[in-house]
Amino acid sequence: MNQQLGSARGSAAPAVSEQGAQDTQAESAELTASAESNALSKPARSAKPRNIRVEALRLVAILGISVFHVFTPWFFGITHPLPAGLAPGLPVDSSALTALANTPWALWLLSFLALLGALGNHVFYMISALYLVPSIARQVGTQGYWRRQFRAAARRCLAVFAALALYALIFMAINHFVVEVPGAGSLWWLSSNLEFIWLYALFMLLAPIWAWLLRSVGGKTWARAAFCLIVIAVYTLNFYIAFVAQGDASQRGLLDWRKQMSALTYLVSFALAGALSWRIAQHQVLAAGKSSALSSSRLWGWALVLLLLATLAITGMLAMSGNRAGLYNLSFKSTSLLSFLLALSATFWCSIRPQFLQTASPGFTSRAVQALASGILGFYIVQALAYGLWDPFCARLLAQVLASGSLLAFIAAGVAFACSFALIVAVIDRWFRQPLLRLVGLSK
Repeated sequence: MNQQLGSARGSAAPAVSEQGAQDTQAESAELTASAESNALSKPARSAKPRNIRVEALRLVAILGISVFHVFTPWFFGITHPLPAGLAPGLPVDSSALTALANTPWALWLLSFLALLGALGNHVFYMISALYLVPSIARQVGTQGYWRRQFRAAARRCLAVFAALALYALIFMAINHFVVEVPGAGSLWWLSSNLEFIWLYALFMLLAPIWAWLLRSVGGKTWARAAFCLIVIAVYTLNFYIAFVAQGDASQRGLLDWRKQMSALTYLVSFALAGALSWRIAQHQVLAAGKSSALSSSRLWGWALVLLLLATLAITGMLAMSGNRAGLYNLSFKSTSLLSFLLALSATFWCSIRPQFLQTASPGFTSRAVQALASGILGFYIVQALAYGLWDPFCARLLAQVLASGSLLAFIAAGVAFACSFALIVAVIDRWFRQPLLRLVGLSK
């Protein structure tokens, strides 16, 4: 499954060059496709080098998503008016949250942590496309392209469904024999509760179509302009949702237009990462290895630094001025433009630094990062299915820490819990789910 999740093997591979070389490239693509098909059906491990920076970014995405989920109810509580008595959904008195909200540095820090959820999701989808889309695009035009690619996509989806079924059965067994798992077995538990997993599977099916479009019209000015307009339109609507029309998030169904916009937002991230990766790889071939602005690590590095500073400045100004509603709107679900831009710059800054490619014999730290990062799919599934178990426990723990009066201890405890939970799930996934899927030929 590591390959299908965009496990970031090496830097972006070279793209097809000029038209005169396409016949030779087509034969090579056929062999590549055959090898890929065999790789998907065999449980053998790949010895290809990995970009350890991208692997580390995947791990950061896991930790960021976990931290976001831990603090979500608390951040909602301090950015919304609260009735007297117990805070809704939290085992603390509203006065404790008021004290937290009235501490500017704590409000600032929590508002920054609130951006990590969407940022982690964007990173997940961008890395998934980063190597997959260019790999497929190189095979466009070869004999049997559509049949071969949709078979490969179906196998990727089958691996996702197998992982989901495995963990769902485990938690249903826990619900039956050990302790109640809220929502276990319900339609919601397996559908909208796992929307990011279903989106990932959908994007895998759409990848061959997107790769074909990149090869067919991706080099045309009108196509690039149209895609840029789509991105602008998506984030214009996201701004409208976040600051004007949030609606009742608890009442959203899968057919709600805001929910559909969330899916479209992440599809844009997947498509953009694949398109940029393909264009960078193409330029490296056509320009005989000469660098372009997009393939400049300095460009992406400076973009990341400036975006981080801008994010800290914006959230800091809103926190110091006490604009809690503005802070909540800024990080509302998938709408955050800051999360999207931070994820994009981080993904490409990490991916185009070839000096960080691992050798065939990586050290312990690199192997540990790769092993933990490979658990991102398992973490997505487990944290969603088990949310009704770990969230109340975490809330009680943090309530006790908050009662001690130390806001710093409260935030530190939440971060520690989130990181520990994510790492434990990643370890279990690495040594349980992945070997089982390899055993049946659904993972490498």
